[in-house]
Amino acid sequence: MHNEKLSLYNNLFIDVPMACGILDAENLRIEQANDEILEIWGRDKSAVGYGLLDVMPELIGQHYPELIQQVLTTKVVHKQKAGKAVLMRNGKSETIFVDFCYKPILGQNDKAIALLITATDVTDRENDRLFRAESIRTLKAVITTAPVAMCYFQGEHHKVNTVNTHMLELWKKYEYMGVRELNYVFHTGLPYTHTVQGVIYSYTPVRDGLGGTMGIVLVANF
Repeated sequence: MHNEKLSLYNNLFIDVPMACGILDAENLRIEQANDEILEIWGRDKSAVGYGLLDVMPELIGQHYPELIQQVLTTKVVHKQKAGKAVLMRNGKSETIFVDFCYKPILGQNDKAIALLITATDVTDRENDRLFRAESIRTLKAVITTAPVAMCYFQGEHHKVNTVNTHMLELWKKYEYMGVRELNYVFHTGLPYTHTVQGVIYSYTPVRDGLGGTMGIVLVANF
């Protein structure tokens, strides 16, 4: 690697406070990789100096090698949120999600000589989002077909996400939701049951993928 590349690489690694790696433009050899990006990749320092696809053959058939070549050819930065990748980590195949940026490093004559990769592992965030979406879909199916009055309040402001006809009929008669009880259940994460005007209201917290409360299911029996 000539001095121009070394100077560029060293300066970039000093300035980037996150997971990052640098690939040579000619053969996608891993020129530098910090501990954070090696952890995302599921590799160690021995990967440095080898071709990306040699140390990560599972990328073959995924869109990332083609995307890298596109960035090097067009010299246009590519940023993506929650990019999905299947990698071999700790001896097993894992699906991860990463916010990442591919930035071409230009040398003389405005030619791409390397690629800077910066990344943030957002697998927990995306799994939580997917868990929430699936949970809400399931709740909607249960609530709309339930033979009792039910609804789902989403978030700390208790937005009505799903409500069935039985609950709507009850609200027309009593106009009661129990905001104080909703606040209690949401912030404590504890279920709560009480009776108002002969109607038994049961509040149950709904957990997200990280164990926090994302909403409340209200069931009314009368």
